[in-house]
Formats: sequence, C-alpha cells, structure tokens
Amino acid sequence: FRNGGFPSIFNVSLPILKNSIGDNKPIFEKNSVDMENNEKDRFRKASQEIYDTFVSAENIILWNNPAMQFTVYSCILLISWFGAHFIVSGDMLTGDLMALLTYCMNILMNLMMLAMIFVFASMSVASGQRICEVLEEKATITNPENPVMEVEDGSIRFDKVTFRYSETSEAPVLDNINIDIKSGETIGIIGGTGSGKSTLINLIPRFYNVTDGRILLDGNDIMDIKLHSLRRAIGMVSQSVFLFDGTIRDNIAYGTPDATDEEIIAAAKKANVHDFVASLDKGYDTEVGERGVKLSGGQRQRISIARVFLQNPKLLILDEATSALDNATEMQIQASLEELSKGRTVIVVAHRLSTVKNADEIVVLDSTGVVERGTHEELIENDGEYKKLYLYQFRDAVKC
Repeated sequence: FRNGGFPSIFNVSLPILKNSIGDNKPIFEKNSVDMENNEKDRFRKASQEIYDTFVSAENIILWNNPAMQFTVYSCILLISWFGAHFIVSGDMLTGDLMALLTYCMNILMNLMMLAMIFVFASMSVASGQRICEVLEEKATITNPENPVMEVEDGSIRFDKVTFRYSETSEAPVLDNINIDIKSGETIGIIGGTGSGKSTLINLIPRFYNVTDGRILLDGNDIMDIKLHSLRRAIGMVSQSVFLFDGTIRDNIAYGTPDATDEEIIAAAKKANVHDFVASLDKGYDTEVGERGVKLSGGQRQRISIARVFLQNPKLLILDEATSALDNATEMQIQASLEELSKGRTVIVVAHRLSTVKNADEIVVLDSTGVVERGTHEELIENDGEYKKLYLYQFRDAVKC
C-alpha cells in the first residue's frame, strides 16, 4: 500500500520485470549467431515492451494519488482560512465551521475513492470484454430435443457427408463422402496428408457437426442421439495420446471409474503394457505426470489402448493407434486389437498399410473424396492409388 493507502497492482510485477530486463541491457549475452540468441532477443524486446507499459500505468497511478490528495487538502485549507475569517468577524460559529469541514472531508474522500475506482475499472475493461465474449459464446454441439437414448448395433453410414471447418471456407475438407459400414466390420481408411482421414472420424462422436449430409449410427442420425450415449458407445485411440496427471491405474480406468483392479490388469495385459507397469516400483500407482510426461510415447499409447480395452465399446476408432510403437510391439498390439475387434465395428485410420491390410474393406481418400475401396487383394489388382502406396512402403521387400 502506497500513496494514501491505495494498492497498486504493479508493485510486485515491476521489480520482477526490472530485474529481468536490467538497465535496458540484453538479458543474455550473444556468444554466437544462432536461433537461440534470436529467441533470446525476441524475449528481451517483448519483456521491455511489457515493462514500459507497466511503468506508464504505474506513473499514472503515482501522479493521480498526489493530485487528488493535494486537491482535498487545499480545499480543507481554504475552507479553514475563510471560516476563521468569518469566525473573527462574528458571521460564523466555531461549531458551524467544524460541521462544514466534516461534510467537506466526507464528500472529498468519497470523490477520491470514486476516482480510484475509475482508474482500476479502466484497467479491467479489455479483460472484461474478453471474458464476456467467452461467457456469451454459444455451444454448437448440443443434445437433441428428443434424443435416441442408446446405441445398440454399431453400424455406420456416411450419407453424402460434406464438411467445412468454417462457413467462409471455399473448398470443403470432405466432399460428398458415401461409406456404408456394417456392424462387426473392420474398415481401413488410408490417404495422403490432408485428405481428411482424421476429420472424417472426428465427425462420428460429434467433435464437429457435418456441414451437409448426415451420419447414421444404427440407422439413426447421430444428430438425434444423446451425446452421452453416442460418445459412450465409441472408443478412440488417437494419434496424439492424452494422459491425465495421476496414476497409471487412474488413466486406464478413466471413463470406467467402477472397474476393479482385476479388470484393469486384464486390460493392461491385452494392451501389452502390464509387464512394463509391473516392473515399476509403485506398479499401477506410479504417477505419470502432466500429459504422461514421465512415460515414453509408446508407453503412453499402450496405456491409452488399455483404456479402450477396459471401456469395451460397441464402436472402435483407431487413429494411427500404433504409430509410436516399434515393429515388434506393433505386432503384439495388433494381435490384441484383433481380439478386441471381434463382434464390434472398427474403423482404422493408418499410414502403415500393414495396419489395415487385413481389414474387411479399405477406403482410399484424397482431396477429392473416396477414390478407391475394396479388400487388399482387390485394390492390388486394380493397379490404382492403393497399389502405388503399397509398392512404395514395401519396396525393399518387393526387391527381395
């Protein structure tokens, strides 16, 4: 508290920034010309700008308080001087002067407090506007008024599906996609980067809503299915695995909080991660850190696969699920995934053709939409885009 007892929000920030910047000197000495020094210089300039802004705002507050206090005490001095003159002349009593001074003090102090409120309110306008924008943002993914409660079968149909990320986008990411997936089938989706593979599967749990067309699940438009039921029926293992800050047990059981230790261990064994967990000092009680930072990419992905084993969904979506695994571990996981796939609908998105080779049907996408579909053998015979990808990925084996 300074200057009449009014707090300054910059009292703590300024010393920290000043110590970081120093007397307008670079924070770090440049020893060589490289990107590290460039980033240091960018940081120094950004810090200097923040420091200058804070100093300017602090100066306004520092000058504002003395100015207001000078005005208050000047008014008191003038009233006292004129009051003393009127008392001597007999035109005013001492009690009248004291009452007048008391009233003036109350009014002036309240005006000074009001001025400080305006100062701090002006600082909060920008952040307040942003907060209001967030609070007033309307959700685009909502439950239907009369939802279909449960997903029973797991069959999927993409009926003339078109999707754009924004209404102003000229070219759609997906255009007139028609795919029919029967219950219990395994469908592989492949294509080049930017062909819309991940976007296509993200439309199923309604992470986004389709722009045109519709997606049918068990014959019902997913727009008519309750979000909880829809997403509960879908198990996803994505390319970028997300683990929460907690134990391995908590992360495997995430989404199935009532699972027993025996069920968690069984799921971990199927995902080929149990031996690794058992080798840790705390076993399943080992903390994984924020976003699983204490684990390798392959370990995080296997824990994510174990999570889906435990969930036991009707529809399984694998988006590059084995991309972070070595070849030996991938073969072990594939065997487990084949067991998990029995009796349920599976959609596999992959760059490695070995991952989708045994699928009931393979769909090849490019920027124009579906260009090929069929089994591995049929697509090889077609001598199309799939065969080109196959020959490229297995060129060494073909030469042998």
